[in-house]
Amino acid sequence: MLTQFEKYRTSWLSVWTITGVLLIAISALLSEGWYRNGDLDFDATGLTVSDLPVGDKSEIALVVSNPNRFPIRIVGMSGSCGPKGCVEAAEFKPGEVKAGEKKKMMLQIKSPRQVGPIEATLTVYYVSSGLRQREFVLTGNATVPEDGLKSELTTQ
Repeated sequence: MLTQFEKYRTSWLSVWTITGVLLIAISALLSEGWYRNGDLDFDATGLTVSDLPVGDKSEIALVVSNPNRFPIRIVGMSGSCGPKGCVEAAEFKPGEVKAGEKKKMMLQIKSPRQVGPIEATLTVYYVSSGLRQREFVLTGNATVPEDGLKSELTTQ
């Protein structure tokens, strides 16, 4: 027959054992990305165009990497167009960025119709525990083309 102390000790050992097993199970689920709440890393260092002639366009790359242990789906991209230039996806198809993978998304930036700063916003939409978005501002400088300014480019 067990004494009162042994009964007390046995019940606490059972509680600690069950707690330990639950913590190990939860830890395993979280480490495998079970909750799927991750983020993408964007390398935005190449989103500056040094000099782009007025009325011209150029392609630049936005590099996306997935540091998580599960894929994340990119579902859309939205460019902008305004008096300081335009940006849009050169080619975009929705798709997954697999775990540990890097992808290059090509963007097309168009300079404004006048000499001066270039500034356009790009929004990337992706799914990770719901729809998320990241905005990037592309910058640069619109310069005088080698053949000089044409009248149709300078009028607004």
